[in-house]
Amino acid sequence: MNVELRYNLIARNSIEIVQEDELKKLLAEKQNPSVYLGTAITGRPHIAYFGWIMKLKDFMNAGFQAKVLLAD
Repeated sequence: MNVELRYNLIARNSIEIVQEDELKKLLAEKQNPSVYLGTAITGRPHIAYFGWIMKLKDFMNAGFQAKVLLAD
């Protein structure tokens, strides 16, 4: 998958990307960069978890290695 397709996959349904040029450079230089998501599970899982899970899936489809950090 080329850089533009990977970038579009990551950018879809995103409100803001702080450093677009830096992200494109990372995608061009590394085939499998890593991304992490940190969250605190404060109760039973519900529909709101679906949003960040789908965004994590976009990163994984773009070739990122994903790490999830759960605070307890």
